[in-house]
Amino acid sequence: MPDRAQGGASQAPQQDKGDLQPPLYTRTKYTTNGGRMTTNAHDNDLWQRILPELKLQMTQATFNTWLANSTAARSNGTLTVTVATPLAKDWLENRLHSIIQRTATRVAGHPLRIVFTTQPEQHHPPSSPPPLTPGPQDTNIPPDCHFGIQIVNFDPRTKGWVMTSNYAWHFWQPWLGTIPFNLWNTLRSFPAAYHHNGNDAFQWPTIQTLADICANGNRHKILGRAARQGRGPTIGALEVLETERIVWTRAYGTDRNIQYFFRVLDRLPILAPAQIELLTPRLQERHQRQIARCELNYEEWKQLTLPSLLMSGT
Repeated sequence: MPDRAQGGASQAPQQDKGDLQPPLYTRTKYTTNGGRMTTNAHDNDLWQRILPELKLQMTQATFNTWLANSTAARSNGTLTVTVATPLAKDWLENRLHSIIQRTATRVAGHPLRIVFTTQPEQHHPPSSPPPLTPGPQDTNIPPDCHFGIQIVNFDPRTKGWVMTSNYAWHFWQPWLGTIPFNLWNTLRSFPAAYHHNGNDAFQWPTIQTLADICANGNRHKILGRAARQGRGPTIGALEVLETERIVWTRAYGTDRNIQYFFRVLDRLPILAPAQIELLTPRLQERHQRQIARCELNYEEWKQLTLPSLLMSGT
């Protein structure tokens, strides 16, 4: 799972203890219409010159996870970068696009438009659906029937609750992603419910329970998935939170008898400048206004050089 990219090429890469090994996979490049594209040696040489420059601007884990095995092809001023998974494509487009485009333009010596793509999957055409037929009409409803709604008094706070700041919703959620952010809130909610109810023995929820709550039952979105059948690994929400040092996880047992234990931060600090730089320009402007509303010195905040305030103790 990646650490976040740091802005500026002047800082040397930092090796985190939790860095992953580069994902192992192979890829074949395709044109937009699905036809096979041959690799142009000159384009690939250009990309191989760009990659070391990008490596200087981010941690080793970030580079290995998202860029180490990428390839590129150029056409009419556009450099198309091929990555293994839709997750990698989404991450690069939303977090690292400006850094990559700026670096590629500098190395190439002329403006380059950067586009990210993934290997197309082989799809089999679905069978034709059966023709639609009108369903039976319910003729048992009296013409003068009136419908009503019964209101039930229910206060969800009676079984425990957690408070999440507006800052976390507005800035940490787009930084982490929706599922990791929801997983953080969900993990916080279980101890809160336990302390409120006064249960004798507290147990953390299973991964399947967390998947049901946060990911529509998909365990891979919580735990991630190893590389398989030529596809790169996918990163789970839990790994995102662990890399950000928001959650610490311990697992005991084997196979389906694994029990998970978590340590979860209850509050999140202000994001560092290196993190805010990777959000959208509109969110960056909103964040500057938020700092002013909190009566913080924006110029002093901009001088922070840590990749994250959660890593200040390392």
